[in-house]
Amino acid sequence: MSGIEIAGLVLATIPLAISGLEHYADGVGTIRKLSHIREHFHYLRTDLEVEQVLFMNTLETLLSDTLGAQICNHLLTQLGGSSWYDSDVDRRLREGLQRSYDVFFKSVQRIEEALRDLMEALQLDGNGKGPFSMERRSIAEGLKRLKFGLRMKKYQEQLDTIKGCNGRLLKLAAQSSTLSRQSRHPARVVSHYQDLRNHAVSIFESLSAGLSRSCKEKHRVNLCMKPFAAQSDDEELQLADSPTFKVVFEHCGADRPAGSSVWELEETDIRMLNLASHPRNGMQSLPRLTRTRSGKAATVRQYNSPLHEISDVCTGLGGLKGLQQAACLGYMADIQNNFQLGLFWPGRRMIIGASLSAISLADVLDGPQRSWVSDLDKRILALSLASGMLTLSGTAWLSNGQWGKREITVFRQPSGVLLSRPFVTQQLYGPSRVSQAYFETCSLIRDEATFALGVLLIELCMGHTLDDLRAPEDLTPNGVKHKLSDFLTASRLVDEVYGIAGGHWGDVVRRCVHCEFDQRNVGLANAEFRQAVYERVVAVLEKDVQDAQSW
Repeated sequence: MSGIEIAGLVLATIPLAISGLEHYADGVGTIRKLSHIREHFHYLRTDLEVEQVLFMNTLETLLSDTLGAQICNHLLTQLGGSSWYDSDVDRRLREGLQRSYDVFFKSVQRIEEALRDLMEALQLDGNGKGPFSMERRSIAEGLKRLKFGLRMKKYQEQLDTIKGCNGRLLKLAAQSSTLSRQSRHPARVVSHYQDLRNHAVSIFESLSAGLSRSCKEKHRVNLCMKPFAAQSDDEELQLADSPTFKVVFEHCGADRPAGSSVWELEETDIRMLNLASHPRNGMQSLPRLTRTRSGKAATVRQYNSPLHEISDVCTGLGGLKGLQQAACLGYMADIQNNFQLGLFWPGRRMIIGASLSAISLADVLDGPQRSWVSDLDKRILALSLASGMLTLSGTAWLSNGQWGKREITVFRQPSGVLLSRPFVTQQLYGPSRVSQAYFETCSLIRDEATFALGVLLIELCMGHTLDDLRAPEDLTPNGVKHKLSDFLTASRLVDEVYGIAGGHWGDVVRRCVHCEFDQRNVGLANAEFRQAVYERVVAVLEKDVQDAQSW
């Protein structure tokens, strides 16, 4: 028998053994001289029930890490089904556990043997019933045939064997889960965020040059802080070869370049292109690629229409209105990094007519509109902000560790504010916006960027600014704010966040405020620190959103 077959047999056998122990407890309870032994059977039954739960949980962890959640759920809900005898399932389990498979096999095999010995010693039938009915005479005769008094020690020995094997499996599952996370996440997640970061920098540099080519008015450029969701490991999902950034442009002056189409607010999707010379006319054409989880690229579609370089972005944006959905207007060239960035008509357009207006997140959270924000919207917004921080902190989009709600833009439609799509805003050309500090820095704040996120999540949760949430102990005896006041206020409010928003949000705020990431070298420029922030902030908020959506 294979390891997965034996595991399935154990899951099917344990309930029978539990039923048998309960049957014996009920039986001996009817005989006065043996009533004291009834408690021993109750203890054995309870211990075996505990081992059943531990075995089920351990098996679920091992199967989820090696086979994926979908197959694991199918197996555990179809005990005795054909999947437990599928050689391909056992092969995948063997490949997933690698050198741990032999330990897994021997442990479940020993548990199955101990259960079989226990059931044989108790002479249980296929329904978990002992060799007697509930009549006193039948019970007495059955126990006499079993030489009952000599076997209690044997029953306990079999249970001790099950406990020992279960303990080894539990350690194996913990190590397997840790190794699985280490092997999957660091390379994939950190490299993905680094790719996003590089693309965002390229977009900023290209737009900085292209928007000031002929138009000398200032422009505000809003980059969507779109969260990256990790893909499921049990499916070979198709991933785009390059991430797509939604960008909304605001023209802030009355002076339009001559010959350009008039626009005040425009949006586009921007993504990296893979350009090659057209085989006949030498023009640029665009092959769209997808990439599987294994990293293999496959060409899916070829754009045969020639693409033109857009050197004057302000003028070029006027041509967006003539495009069809998902069509490409052209590309910007980032010569320094040898990138080409395509401007596409958005697949899901936000701007419809003149109904969209930009407001800062501060206007929403500090104004009367904060009462409109639902709990789910807050959690989705928190995830987007954390993911955006991880991607953009330290770039020109979010260069200052003192970032916050005034740098974040959301858009208002007649139906309400689109909080699920926050944007980080930068002004290109013209006088730069004066940056204001959100908090007093001090030696207790190890990393400003993550502390800033913690403050923002506190304000989002509590519905008030940090200044509004001051307590006397956060100030001097004269009631004046001092250098440690912001840190003391944020630190004091962590427990209140737990009470209002729950454990996930509370954990994230605590880690951000106190920089609890188990890293000696802090700062999002450090890959190990970025990985820790992803695992302890972004991934936790992803789970928080999933839980909230299932309520």
